[in-house]
Amino acid sequence: LVPKKRICALKGSSLNIYCKYSHPHDQPPKSKLWFKINRNINQEEQLKEKKNKVTFYESPNQHNLTFEKLSKSDSGEYVFRIERNSREWKESTFPEVTLIVTDLRVKIRPSAEVTEGQKVTLTCSTSCPLTQNSNFRWYLNHQPLKLENKHLVIDAVTSQDAGNYSCVDKTKENFMSPVKTLTVTSTSPNNLTVTSASLKTLNVTSAGPKTLTVTSTSPKTLTVTSASPKTLTVTSSPTTWKAVVGRVSAIVIISVCLTVFLWIR
Repeated sequence: LVPKKRICALKGSSLNIYCKYSHPHDQPPKSKLWFKINRNINQEEQLKEKKNKVTFYESPNQHNLTFEKLSKSDSGEYVFRIERNSREWKESTFPEVTLIVTDLRVKIRPSAEVTEGQKVTLTCSTSCPLTQNSNFRWYLNHQPLKLENKHLVIDAVTSQDAGNYSCVDKTKENFMSPVKTLTVTSTSPNNLTVTSASLKTLNVTSAGPKTLTVTSTSPKTLTVTSASPKTLTVTSSPTTWKAVVGRVSAIVIISVCLTVFLWIR
């Protein structure tokens, strides 16, 4: 990285900052130092190499500062300085660099609690724009989703979209955000009752009421479709009838009228 006044990096990642400089051929620097500035007490702390944390290395007219496993405490202002004991040149200080260490967070708009049909936008968020290019991957209940974008947009949310969401920077798979739970409230009625006396064909489709009751005395064809009612009651005397419910067991009792009770497994 060319020194910038502001660098934003992910917590736990690695970062290299380098500073290019020049000097008279016959006057090489005596020392090349990095300092962290503490504005609260107006002091500078000289950085020292620390195994698996801070290292320095030199290349022609360039000095490198490398961080491993960045933490929030590494955030701050840094400055590079070269020194030499001579009359012509004693010290040169380069512009300071502000480092901000951030982590990933999932933000949900308009809210983490929505109703079916609403538009929901999930964002893999950081406290500052990341300096390095990032590609994000999304997970729902720890299972990867196909979308690879900073924003996950659901135009019309359903109960199947509810769950725990997290995101990760693809280039740094080990640094996943904490999960954020999306709760979706169903708009289906708790109870649905349909009554028909003289229709030739009666079709009833329901997304998932707790109780679905259909009463009909004379349709030739009666079709009832329901995704997940806890109780389904059909009372009819049609020529033909059909009840469709996802994964149900049925008990049929025929008397004066036909009553079908279906319980969801």
